[in-house]
Amino acid sequence: MLTLQGNVRTIAEDADELGVMIRAVRRKKGGEGVYCVTRSELTQGLMEIIPLTYAWIEAKDHDVTVLGLAKGREHALELVRQMVDEMAKSGTLPLT
Repeated sequence: MLTLQGNVRTIAEDADELGVMIRAVRRKKGGEGVYCVTRSELTQGLMEIIPLTYAWIEAKDHDVTVLGLAKGREHALELVRQMVDEMAKSGTLPLT
């Protein structure tokens, strides 16, 4: 199952498109160029960046929780960087 975390994150440049990206996740339609930031199934604490279309495929086999959405891979990389910086500042960055 593909689920959205309660407070799905995005970068400021994509903020206007967040609603469109969320609808694409829920409806399983569209989403070209949308990338998901998800929690890694293999290692706790790490995040993965995957295209939305691939996330739908993965969600058939196991639960996938979307932490953030971005328009394009570069924006997704920026989003992960921001999320890691915030976790490091707050002391919640897992060191496993």
